[in-house]
Parts: sequence; C-alpha cells; structure tokens
Amino acid sequence: MGRSGVGSELVPALVRVRVPDSPGPALVEAVLTRALACLDPPVVAEIVWVPVLSRSLRWREELTFALMFEPACDAVPGDDEELVRRIRRTVRKAVRREFGSRSEVALRFARGHEEVAACYRAMVGNPREVHA
Repeated sequence: MGRSGVGSELVPALVRVRVPDSPGPALVEAVLTRALACLDPPVVAEIVWVPVLSRSLRWREELTFALMFEPACDAVPGDDEELVRRIRRTVRKAVRREFGSRSEVALRFARGHEEVAACYRAMVGNPREVHA
C-alpha cells in the first residue's frame, strides 16, 4: 500500500489503543493528537474516535481511532510504511507516558473496503453506515 515520494493523497490507517482504567476516548484522542503534532518532519493528520470499531475488554478498554494522514510538504520523501513506523513509535511512547506501561498501541493501514469506509465516515461525522 506504500507509495514512493511525497504526495497529496490521504492515507487511511487505524490506531487501536488499550488502556487500563478507562480514561475515555477524548483524553486518549488528545494524547494521540499531541504526539502526532510533535513528529519531525511533521505530518498532516486527522484523528477521530470510531465507536463502532471500539470494544470493552474485561479489565481495559480498546479504543479504535481513524487516522488519515499525509506527509507535510517539506517532509523527506519516503514510503508510507516508514512513516507508519515513525508514527507508531511516537504514539506508543506518548500513550505509555500518559497511561502507564500496561497500555498498548497498534497502528496499521486500514484494510479492506469496510475499514476504509469507516475511516471516511468518521472523518465526515457519520461513523455508522447508512443503508438506503
């Protein structure tokens, strides 16, 4: 799914965050947003909680966020996989610093039509699929 060079195409990805003590999606989203703003070189990113892809586990909550990103115009050319690795590393450090070492972060490209559609719907404000 990677592409060479810097373009203006948005790349959909999913971020799954498991945190103890259920801090709530707004606080987790704020931590993720702050971490993404600190990347160097920067990326243009939009992150939104997707409740329909999130779930509660026995002792911790798993929150899923849609992440749409593109490298900033002054970023060094490279492929999306390397950018995802950098984002994952940065986000993981920020989440563990804020919520503790038991927190987990998984970040990957959106796979399949349903996940890409969920990312898009979250960005436009309608996280549920509308059936005619």
